Amino acid sequence: MTPLYAPLACENGTVAGLLFFLAHPDDETFIAGGTIARYAAAGVEIGVVCATRGERGKTGDVCSREDLASVREAEVRDAARILGIRHLEILPYEDQMLAAAPPDEIRRSMVAALRRQRPRVAITFDPNGMNLHPDHIAISRFASDAVAAAAPMVSGNRRTAHGGAHALVRTGARVRSRRNGAHRWAGGG
Repeated sequence: MTPLYAPLACENGTVAGLLFFLAHPDDETFIAGGTIARYAAAGVEIGVVCATRGERGKTGDVCSREDLASVREAEVRDAARILGIRHLEILPYEDQMLAAAPPDEIRRSMVAALRRQRPRVAITFDPNGMNLHPDHIAISRFASDAVAAAAPMVSGNRRTAHGGAHALVRTGARVRSRRNGAHRWAGGG
C-alpha cells in the first residue's frame, strides 16, 4: 500500500519540518488543514507564518469590526493547537494591503523564521495566489524571495555562514514574440 503522504526524513534520521507562509488567519485551515494535521500526527514539526491578522475580513456577525483582528488571531491560535502547529508567528502587516508591505522588512521577518525553524520544506501559495487574491499572490512572492534569501551563500564549492538576508534583484528581459515579432517584457518587477 502506498502512503497518502510523502515521508520527510532528514539525513540524520530525525523528522524534518514544514513551514507554511500564509496571508490570513484561516488560510492554515481552509488551504492546508488536512496536510498540516496529517504531517503533525506523523511527528513532523509544523510552523506557520501568517502575514496579517485578518482585520479586514468579514465579521459574520461574530464580533464587531473593531474586535475582528483579535477574534481572528484567537481563532488561528486555536486552530494551531488543534492541527498540531508547533510554531505560529503572526506578522504585523495589513490585511488586503499585503502587496504594499515593505518588501525588505517582510523578507527579513520571513528569512528569520526560516533560519529559526530550519524546515525541510517551505510551503506557500502558487504565484497566482490559488484564487487570485492579492494577499495570497503577495505572500507567494515574499515567501519565494525569502527562501532564496535565506539559503547559505555559495562561494565556489563551500558554503559561507548565514549573515543577513541576501539581496535579491528581480530582472525582466525583453523578448521577441515568434508569432508577430513584437517585443514584450518577461520576468519579474
